[in-house]
Amino acid sequence: MKLPFPLQPSEQVVLVTRRHWVFFVPRFIAYALGALVPIGVLLVVLRVTDNLHGKTALVAGLICLLWLLFWLARLALLKYRYDRDLWVITNQRVVDLVATSPFNFHMSTAALVDLEDVSTSIDGVLQSTFNYGNLECQTAGEMRHFSFRGVPDPRRIAAVLEHESLVAKGRMPPASQDAPTERQR
Repeated sequence: MKLPFPLQPSEQVVLVTRRHWVFFVPRFIAYALGALVPIGVLLVVLRVTDNLHGKTALVAGLICLLWLLFWLARLALLKYRYDRDLWVITNQRVVDLVATSPFNFHMSTAALVDLEDVSTSIDGVLQSTFNYGNLECQTAGEMRHFSFRGVPDPRRIAAVLEHESLVAKGRMPPASQDAPTERQR
């Protein structure tokens, strides 16, 4: 995966993750229904009232086309945001990336040596069932609070983050160079 930021010298990606799919799929379904249901209702009403011919059919077709294009653009933007809402853990820092559109990009970083406390929360039946939750990090750096909201398997991500922080602080030996880096999508 190509990251939208350059790595520092000797920096290696340990984990890449994004918001859990449960944040994307229901909204995708709602958008798809928002696109298709009104068109179906319009066509059924025109058919029942016997107005689905001539200029009425042409205008209805144009309205349906414009409606579909609007919702396709919204679906594309939803997918764009989902794909570009990333959290990256490297052997030197943790990076939070958010691009809500092609014209809006935000990136926050915190050095692993500044990491002081990591806590996870998995609240409720839905989060427990689908194994997702929140990860909160306290740092000694300029940005004192770092949050990963709605990430899959937050306990595992916290363990990776704590391990890499201890390695960065020199309190634990680094993992073998032959060990594959861990990635999650």
